[in-house]
Amino acid sequence: MAPHLTERTIAGFWRRLAAAIVDMILVVAIGATLTLVLYGPLARLGTAAQFVGVAVFALYFGISESRWAGSPGKRLFGLNVVGRDGAHLSMLRATARAALFGGLFFFNGLCWFFEPQARVTISALENIGVMLMVAHLLLLAANFDTRQGLHDLAVRSYVVRGATAPSPLRLHWAPLVATAALVLALPVALQAIRPDLAPDPQEEAEEAQSIAAMRVLYARPDVVRAHVHVARDNDQPTPRLVIWAWAAQPVSDEGAQAAAVSGAVRDALPELAQGKQIQVRLIRSVQIGIFSYTAFNQVLTTQDPA
Repeated sequence: MAPHLTERTIAGFWRRLAAAIVDMILVVAIGATLTLVLYGPLARLGTAAQFVGVAVFALYFGISESRWAGSPGKRLFGLNVVGRDGAHLSMLRATARAALFGGLFFFNGLCWFFEPQARVTISALENIGVMLMVAHLLLLAANFDTRQGLHDLAVRSYVVRGATAPSPLRLHWAPLVATAALVLALPVALQAIRPDLAPDPQEEAEEAQSIAAMRVLYARPDVVRAHVHVARDNDQPTPRLVIWAWAAQPVSDEGAQAAAVSGAVRDALPELAQGKQIQVRLIRSVQIGIFSYTAFNQVLTTQDPA
């Protein structure tokens, strides 16, 4: 009969954190190598390259934890990932466990990929994701009986010291209820505390035009990702139209590229650019979640003639 888990068999928070640091060093090294070898194709993917990073993260843990019951970091600190019966997780369960954990953290900022189509919806989902990250960390720190995070609860896994087989445990619901309440209540509380967060009609109109401008830029073959917004500085009399454009290919003539980007926005939406200083930031970078590298980042400023 499998022994009951005790404080000595359930892996503690600090030991798991130390193992995670070792694993992240290895994962970042893999991400850096992948980025250097496949820089061009990954740069052309834009924000979608983050899916590649999460896949690498999930496979790193999925393969190691299904085959050896622990990642290199966990094995170094004498930890195993097991099911309720004490057996190794299957490849599917181990990969799903890692994808749930990595997805919460590495998809941060993914709303940029969908920005021109569904910015508000995706941004709201991203905010929920951030709160789930907080809930996950709170569970790891406060769920003293099992130290199960959201990914552990989802696949019914435990992280233990040694190879002790878990037996059914009583789950403390208080941390789960508290974190769920926090996730649901915080957005409402912020709106109540900061009523000034309600959108201004002018800002809403500019927001709609900015999204239309991003659609224009996304249609260009030389741009893989874009962000447009109107910036107002207290020390400047006129607002600035700020355009961030991620280049699909290496930039040979920065001035011509910036002029083409600003011209495309000005021609499509003259009312948005009228009378504003146009600031174009050209970027050539790769962001795969587990590693990021920027090869080119330059700001060029033009003034709208109108």
